[in-house]
Amino acid sequence: MYLEEARDLAGQLPTKYHYRNLYDFVLREGRFFEPHPRPDPIMLRHIGECFRNAFLTMMKTGLHYVEGYAAVGSKHPVLHAWNVDSDGSVIDSTWEPVGSAYFGIIFPLSIV
Repeated sequence: MYLEEARDLAGQLPTKYHYRNLYDFVLREGRFFEPHPRPDPIMLRHIGECFRNAFLTMMKTGLHYVEGYAAVGSKHPVLHAWNVDSDGSVIDSTWEPVGSAYFGIIFPLSIV
């Protein structure tokens, strides 16, 4: 898996750190989310502004905010942000069509 290879490039975990790098954090704390077409009430926002888009969607709708890695087709995953509903279904207000794979961590509003 691409994320595992990227994590391993960092070498051994320094004793004072809990995670080797961002990849290690996401791999250990994240999970897969099921992609779904964007529901009509959720507006498509600006490409290249996924973190802002997901934050604004969270504030407007109450959906959960997620950061992690997502992929389109067979391309390598990229750092991305999206929202999920209470069932864990992806709601991506940045990409149309939605990605083929999403792996990340739900962050509560208090730390976003």
